[in-house]
Amino acid sequence: PGATEKFVTVSPVRYMPSSPEIVDWRQRLERLFPRDNLLSFNLFGVGGAQVIFEALKRAGPDLTQEKFIAALGAMKNFPVDVFPPDSVACNSPTDHRCVRTVVWVRGKDGRTEIVGTTRVD
Repeated sequence: PGATEKFVTVSPVRYMPSSPEIVDWRQRLERLFPRDNLLSFNLFGVGGAQVIFEALKRAGPDLTQEKFIAALGAMKNFPVDVFPPDSVACNSPTDHRCVRTVVWVRGKDGRTEIVGTTRVD
C-alpha cells in the first residue's frame, strides 16, 4: 500500500477514459467495442485518427502521398479532442513529431489526476 503514492508518469492524452470531458468518445467506443475495457491507449487512436482525417481533408480529393505529407506538415496547433491543447504541430513535411505536449499524471484516490503539462519542441 502506498508504493505508487508519489509516482508520476507521462501521457500523450489529457483525459483518462473515465473523464467527463470525453463522455461522447467513451460512449461511441463502448458501443462499437462492447467487450473492450476502455484504456488510455484507445484515446491515442482517437487523437491520431482526428489528425489523419484532417490531413486527408486538407490534401484534397486527388490524393497523393506528396499532398498528404504536405498537408500533415502544414498543420499548426490543430485542436484534437484528447491531446493537450496546441499540441499537434507538424513543423514540416520531414518533422514527424506532431504531438508536442505531454501530460504528467498520477494516481490519486483510485483515479488518474493530471498534475501538469510540458511542451517539447
